[in-house]
Amino acid sequence: MKLSLDTNVLIELLDGNETVRRSYEATLDEGHEMFISVIVAHELRFGARFSGREIEMRTAEALLERFSIEPFTELDAEGATHVRVGLERIGRRIGAMDMLIAGQAVNRGWSVVTANVHEFGRVVGLGVIDWTPAADTI
Repeated sequence: MKLSLDTNVLIELLDGNETVRRSYEATLDEGHEMFISVIVAHELRFGARFSGREIEMRTAEALLERFSIEPFTELDAEGATHVRVGLERIGRRIGAMDMLIAGQAVNRGWSVVTANVHEFGRVVGLGVIDWTPAADTI
C-alpha cells in the first residue's frame, strides 16, 4: 500500500504520540511505502519556522529526511481539479491545501494517513486512514 502522510500525523510523531508511533512502526514493518507531499512538507516547515524556535525547525527537517518528498506535478493538479469540482458540486468544500493533497493522492493511487477524516473523507475515491486514538480512548 502507498501512503501519503498528512501534516497532522507528522506533528503527532514529533509530539511523541505513542499510538501514532506504533501505527507508523507497524506500517514500516509491513513494508508499506510512505510518502510526503511537497505540500505537506511546506505546511510542516511553515509551522516550524513560524514558531521561531530553532529546535522546532531542526526537528521538522530531521523528520522530513525520513521520507521521500514527492513533487506536485501537472497530473496532480489535474487530479486536484477533479476533486475540487466534485466537492464544489455537492457543496462539501475542504481546505485548499487538503484539496491539493487529496488530489495528488487520488491521482497517484495513494491513501492519506490523517487525523482529519472529516475533510478527507469527503473525497470520492480516496482511501483515508486515521492513526490517532479515538476520542473515547484519550
